[in-house]
Order: sequence, then structure tokens, then C-alpha cells
Amino acid sequence: MALWHFSFLIVSNKKSPENMSIDQLCEWEPKELALSIEYLQNILPIEKSWSSAIKQYGNHDGTNIKIVFDNQQIVEISCSLDLRTLTKSLLAQVLQYIELIQGNILYNGIVYEPTMEKIIALMKQSDAGQFCTNPREYLDKLSKSKDKLKG
Repeated sequence: MALWHFSFLIVSNKKSPENMSIDQLCEWEPKELALSIEYLQNILPIEKSWSSAIKQYGNHDGTNIKIVFDNQQIVEISCSLDLRTLTKSLLAQVLQYIELIQGNILYNGIVYEPTMEKIIALMKQSDAGQFCTNPREYLDKLSKSKDKLKG
């Protein structure tokens, strides 16, 4: 994953995060996504993945959504937003896809509703957002924290 990617998992909003493992939260039934695949292909074209177990929509180096299978079971849906090129229109379409499949955003162990306000706030606070805002300052901060660990 590149420094400019804001990445998160998409989990079902039908599941309660209490008393569930991350793996359980991330599982989907294929029938839950069947009707949404056409919509997803219209916003992010299907691309060849490095693994036959992954259906990838969008370019790996850009904004993408990946659906990971184990046999016929969907074990994960991940999303990476390329903050260098992300438009508000594409972000709205990604959020609409998440709503279409009745999903939520799982970021840093916390589940969020897929709203424009929330995702923009999360992106701004993220390492990717800080890097895209001021790459030199971000890298200097990383270098200083690395020096503190050595010392």
C-alpha cells in the first residue's frame, strides 16, 4: 500500500461489532453482493489481480475495491482510496456502493457509517491524508520518531 492510499474494510451493517471478531465482521454472503457488482463495475473497472482469490475493481496503484474469496465465501472487502487523484464524485460513488450493499466502514478497529462527512474527517486525520497535505513535513515527522526509537 502506498503512503497516499487511505485504506479500510467494508463490513455489513447487519452485523453488530460487539462479540464478533474482525474475521466474522468481514464475511459476506455472495448473494448479498450479486446485484451490486454491475454498479461497482461502472465506477471501477475490473482489473487483473495478483491472486485468483481476489476480484479487483480499479487499479491496484489507484483507487480500488477488492473482494477476497475463500472457496465460495467472501472473507473480505477492502477499499483503497488514492488521495492524490480522488474526486468528490468518485468518493460519492464509492460511498453509494457501500450503502447499496448495506455496508459500513471499518477503519482502525472502529466501525463508521459511510457518510461523506465522516470519511473526509477520517481521511484528513489519516497518515495518507497528512502525507498528501504536506509530504515533507510528514516524512520529517516519521524520521524524528524513528530517531527517538533508536535513541
